[in-house]
Amino acid sequence: MISKGLIVPNLPLWAYNNDYNLWWSLNDFEIHATRWRKDTEDFVIGIATYLPDGKSALSKDRTSSERTTAVQALHTSSFAPPMLEDPFYGPSISTRHEHNPAARFLSAPPQQFSHQGSSAFLGTLMSGGNNTSNTYRPQQPHNQIPFSYLGGQQPQQTPVPRGFQREAPGAPDDDPNGSDSEDSRRGPGRIPRTPAPPRSSRRPAAPTTPAPSSGAVKSYHFDLKLKLENIPQWDGDEDKLARWIDKVNSIAKKSVEVHRDLGSIVPRRFTAAAETWYYSIPPDHREYMEESWSTLRAAIGNYWMNHQWLERQKIRANTTRFRDSGNSRETPSEYVVRKLDLVRLVYNFTDTECIQMIMNEAPSSWSPIIQPHTCRNIVEFINAVKYHENHLADASFHYGSLKRDPYQADIDELAEDKKEGTDNPAQTVSSA
Repeated sequence: MISKGLIVPNLPLWAYNNDYNLWWSLNDFEIHATRWRKDTEDFVIGIATYLPDGKSALSKDRTSSERTTAVQALHTSSFAPPMLEDPFYGPSISTRHEHNPAARFLSAPPQQFSHQGSSAFLGTLMSGGNNTSNTYRPQQPHNQIPFSYLGGQQPQQTPVPRGFQREAPGAPDDDPNGSDSEDSRRGPGRIPRTPAPPRSSRRPAAPTTPAPSSGAVKSYHFDLKLKLENIPQWDGDEDKLARWIDKVNSIAKKSVEVHRDLGSIVPRRFTAAAETWYYSIPPDHREYMEESWSTLRAAIGNYWMNHQWLERQKIRANTTRFRDSGNSRETPSEYVVRKLDLVRLVYNFTDTECIQMIMNEAPSSWSPIIQPHTCRNIVEFINAVKYHENHLADASFHYGSLKRDPYQADIDELAEDKKEGTDNPAQTVSSA
């Protein structure tokens, strides 16, 4: 096709933009699968004539017949009943009308935020830990939850024998003809209802539970109401951005309302450079960003967490060492946690690889004490570091920024000799 100057057709897409999360029920999946199969067959037919002789993978007649069978099965097969509209996901795709039939052949629209790194933790961080749609899915009866464990089928109700069905209430007790009129409506062969005993003023009243007094002592409990002060502040420090987003994500998981309100509340916790950036955005753009925490988080990622930011975080993860510049007083366990956070942010390393990266920038005297080869996972390694922290600190007392440079030691020694010679001029003359 290329040699003839023709354009190779695009590969079929799943659904509209090749996103496998667009269907929410088994019925939707079957619809997408049938449409994708038809597009695939059309694609094969389009290129079959340009294949070498004898290499045609699919005949046109066979494809047409199979496609007709699939379309007929789509309309006649006994699929699961249409799913009810979900308040969060919206209606099933089987109830939607596709106005543009060629829309599923178009390229996918650009995402709001693309994760430039290869770290699974970074992708999870910018998507809120778990999928928002799964986290805030409203609780409904099983027969209304799309793609539930019932497989889209309505729950079967146990049939009740005819004689045990509950009858509708009859006429009031003060109607003397209530029973007779009701029996006539029931038809022949029905058991008449036993008349209720007449009401008596001597019948004891039903016991009532006394209302609790207003002065009753209440047990202690936590006040779980969120306040503005519960939202952590951020001053625009890019090195602390990932940890700050992780904290806000944990608050956003409380409820759907909290997730939505954080879009307008979080900007009030910006300070310094973050506040300057936010209020430099036009008001109409800020209004869109404040719709929810997801939209605000995407805007923060597009501006602050760009490719240059990711490269700097990788450099930090590779060069961070025990008691480096600015951390001359840190303990061994503080170094391990600091190094581990940086490595996990930008790399998809196993526990063994994370331990190796941590030990590469730690004193060599740590290995005989910790014995990292005996640690089966990162948790055991961190616990071992904490357990032997005093011994590790003693073994690395002069390590890191506290360790003196040998060249600096020679300079200090020469300066000390010069000072002694200046303080004792007689010794200088005699030596001359």
